[in-house]
Formats: sequence, C-alpha cells, structure tokens
Amino acid sequence: FVRGEGGDEAAALARAEASLKWRSDERVAEILADPLDGAVVARVRAQLPSCWLGFNRRGELVYMERTGAVRFAELMREIGPEALVRYHVLSLEFQNRVLLGRALRRSGEGARPWCAWAACADGVGEGALPPRAPGSLRPVVTLIDMRGLGVGSVNRASLDVLRRIAAVDALNYPENLRALHVVHAPAIFARAWRVIR
Repeated sequence: FVRGEGGDEAAALARAEASLKWRSDERVAEILADPLDGAVVARVRAQLPSCWLGFNRRGELVYMERTGAVRFAELMREIGPEALVRYHVLSLEFQNRVLLGRALRRSGEGARPWCAWAACADGVGEGALPPRAPGSLRPVVTLIDMRGLGVGSVNRASLDVLRRIAAVDALNYPENLRALHVVHAPAIFARAWRVIR
C-alpha cells in the first residue's frame, strides 16, 4: 500500500483500512470455506478457460487466461455481474492463500502468503506479522490470450464488470501483479482496454 501511494504513509494507511473494510463487507475471509454455487463456478470455468501454470525461475506464480475465448455478454446474462466479481475474488484468494502459501512453505520462507496481513485481519492468520518478511513477496505473472476477441464478445455491461474487477484488484490486492503479458490482441482490444482502465 505504501508503494502504491507513492510513499505517502497516511494515504497508504487509509487505503489499507478501506481494503480491510471491503474485506469485512464482502465477507472475503469466508470465501474459501463458503464459495459460490457450484453451477456458477462450473459455468464460469466453462466460459473462461484459465489455469495456474506453475512457477517461473524467479519463483513467481504464472497464471494464464484465454480471455478472448469468453463471450462476456452471454456470461453476464447467465450468471450476472455480482457472481463474476465474486468468482474473481475467490480465485485471487485461492491463489494468494493456498497456492502462494504452499510455495512459501516449500521454499522455507515461512508459512504465510505475501498478503498475510489481510488473512490476519480476517482472523485467519495467527499472531502479529512483521511488515513483510524478506523474500516473501511473490507477485504473479499473468498471460492473457486475446485470440477470438471480437465486437460481439463484449458489451457495455461486461466492460463495466471488467472495470469493477480491475478496481477490486487495484484497491485490495496491491503488488499482486509482477507482469501482464497480452498476446494475440486484436485491434478492438486497444479500445476495450482504454475503457477498462
């Protein structure tokens, strides 16, 4: 949060407090124990081909998503925007608490993922945490394949949801992304990206 606020500690504290409030309001602490309806998860997974590929040489988790294959307008009609945002948060929590936590334990760097401050705030962690253990920051490298993205793939409502997802990431999961690589991006992607950002 401090880095995200350009070194302004007061702004970082306010942002962290807002994030903790969001976590409480959205019941993020319970999301892994009480996930979405199985039919919703199955529908999103069928529509949104994605997976965690493993770890690169620097120990960063690599995630790949075939975003271009998704028909967002259709997905919005089927499950609704709230469920898609909730699915995204569920995926991030699984990634950060489970996958990155396992990686840290295997590496001998500790048992807590980099976002453990939130886990402790949620009552999931135990005891006080140091500000950040050396070497524990493990941002994710994301690969986005846009092959297949077309004008019919998105509409205003789906762009609004993608904008909400981007805001959730920016406000509540700081420094979670090491790099974002977009491949096979058609011309429409540049216009959609301007709207989402």
